[in-house]
Amino acid sequence: MRVDLVDGNRGLRLHVDPLETLIVRGDLGEPVVRFDHDGVWVNTHSVTASADKLVPPSPTVRGVVWSLRTHGHTLRWHEHRLAPPVSMRPGVTGSWSVPILLNRSPRSLEGTFVRVARPRWWLWGAVALVLGVLIAGVAWRVPRWRPRLVLVLGAFAAVGALASASSFALADEISGASEWIEVAAVGLLVTLAAFAIVHRREGWRVWIGAAIGIVCMTFSLGTLDVFAHGYVISILPATLARIGVLLAVVAGAATAAVAITAEFDSERSRTARAARMPTQPPPRPRPRARAR
Repeated sequence: MRVDLVDGNRGLRLHVDPLETLIVRGDLGEPVVRFDHDGVWVNTHSVTASADKLVPPSPTVRGVVWSLRTHGHTLRWHEHRLAPPVSMRPGVTGSWSVPILLNRSPRSLEGTFVRVARPRWWLWGAVALVLGVLIAGVAWRVPRWRPRLVLVLGAFAAVGALASASSFALADEISGASEWIEVAAVGLLVTLAAFAIVHRREGWRVWIGAAIGIVCMTFSLGTLDVFAHGYVISILPATLARIGVLLAVVAGAATAAVAITAEFDSERSRTARAARMPTQPPPRPRPRARAR
């Protein structure tokens, strides 16, 4: 038997040898799931199975009615008994237990959990504010750097979005296809950023960088909840995952603002050059030769 905790330690996955019989018991002691040589079965009259969304809700009926779930020998489901108590304080360790019958012998799956304290959102907000002020200061004090600054900010936004999105998608095999689509889209934006860097036309480079930053910021807005929860489902440490999200949002938003100011500067430069150009008088008509 192999036991794995998935989906941020809220899901339970069991793999049982076909030669063994295992029954998972529910909150009321009723059989919920059965593993045997034929596959995995679910009790359709189990209240716990209905609560864990293994079967649709049904009227409470006594008895056991087994329904074949799969011919395989592995099942994964959301196990509500893995959730810590709501009143549990941060830093406190608790225990969880799921009773089972292994070859008619009563046993239990046991483990521990720790409630992680929530991050200080105001501290991360202060960091975002400081970054925004620094970017605004550089763009204001050195106007000629604005086109390059757009590219740099777009690149930082793409790297932050790619790092955070990849870490979230790889953290758990339950990750949906939408997360992998987001990772592919951000990877495409990184390639586009490299193309913008080598492109010669400054106007194209500025707006490509701005588009990259805005899209990366939009993707990362949906992950701002990492600053509200103590536990982050990511292959990266929670702090690095939050840094990636913060970088994508702040740098992405800054690219739009700097790109607009850079375009205004470019337009003023074109107007000034046109005003300085001397106006040439129209060409005089050449005299025509007369025949004698």
